[in-house]
Amino acid sequence: MLARLTAAVTMFLISIAMARGTTQLTLTPDPLKFARVPVNHAKSLQVKIKNSGKTSITVFSLVKKAPRFTLSNLKLPLTLAAGKTATFTVTFTPISVGQMDGSITLRNKLSHDLLILELQGMGVLPWSLRANPSSLDFGDVAVDKGRKLPLTLTNSGISKVTISQDWISPAGFSFTGLSLPLVLAPGHSVTFDIKFHARALGAAQGAMHVSNPTSPILKIPLSGMGVPGLSITPKNTDFGKVVVGTKLKQTGTLSASGAAVTVHSAASTDSLFVLSGLKFPVTIPLGRDVPFTISFSPVAAGPASGTLSFASSAGNSPREAMTGVGIEPYSVRLSWIASTSQVAGYNVYRRQGTDKYKRINSALVTSTKYADQTVISGTTYSYETKAVASNGRESAPSNQVTVAIP
Repeated sequence: MLARLTAAVTMFLISIAMARGTTQLTLTPDPLKFARVPVNHAKSLQVKIKNSGKTSITVFSLVKKAPRFTLSNLKLPLTLAAGKTATFTVTFTPISVGQMDGSITLRNKLSHDLLILELQGMGVLPWSLRANPSSLDFGDVAVDKGRKLPLTLTNSGISKVTISQDWISPAGFSFTGLSLPLVLAPGHSVTFDIKFHARALGAAQGAMHVSNPTSPILKIPLSGMGVPGLSITPKNTDFGKVVVGTKLKQTGTLSASGAAVTVHSAASTDSLFVLSGLKFPVTIPLGRDVPFTISFSPVAAGPASGTLSFASSAGNSPREAMTGVGIEPYSVRLSWIASTSQVAGYNVYRRQGTDKYKRINSALVTSTKYADQTVISGTTYSYETKAVASNGRESAPSNQVTVAIP
């Protein structure tokens, strides 16, 4: 009776030891995911087995329940000392379309399970979808700004291709112009835009993916670099109509994104547009605006245009478009009916708005015509005339005429 009890206790202790021993081994990765593999093609992945315990452990055998998965580089029995690792290879070769999962069980000398490796794979049909270019590099893009590049997908095969899934990652990359599901006949293409919006300084990497449930995933690598940026507000300045020989000023601002930006110089492509208000070099702190002034001084009638650009430490080169039209000075030409009385001449009076009338002729007007050359664009004037006798006495004013200057 005592002998039987001792044997039972011994068996119990062995079971406990084996249960604890299984926790010594770890597999990486687990589960082992092959994703999508074309039918009749092979894909191999490596698996690392590690003894994370404090004593040696031996793998004597394995049980594979995975018809389309094969193992290599694993010689049994395998003894791993404490802290040691070994690597073996698993190859997935699907022969049909669909999900194909399985498992590999590692066992000890007593055929007890030490560890189970889950296997996951999917067989898919090969397809002929190609991307041009095969990858996109957006280069330097100012922080908070974006850049678009075109991407073309082409069916280079002899049968139609259906695209039913698309996605892009990470945030900062996006696309427009690809509407799914999309069927591409042999030799046909579709072109759409991918955009990189720089959210921060430094390198950014991502990928565009297109596929359908039974085909491989076409992956197009994406990359870009966020760099300090310079912005001009407004981007377009229209001075409108400006009288020849006069000057009109407009204001703008420079701002930095991502980091402070130093502006070294500025250039205008037309000398009629002049920049002022900045002393170079000028450093624009992050989050602050620096104002400047542009003036337009036409010397002849007609349209004028130019571009204002800045040389700076920023990764972009923003430009401001400037336009304006030079016009001849406005004048108001007045005429009236001659007085029936004997007069020496006439005085011409003018007022703006509700102001009082003021005489504008420096000498007595001896005819019945007068040209006012001192009007200002955008102003409304009222005029009246008075006849002047030889003794200098003025008559009552004529009727009032009102003129709005464009």
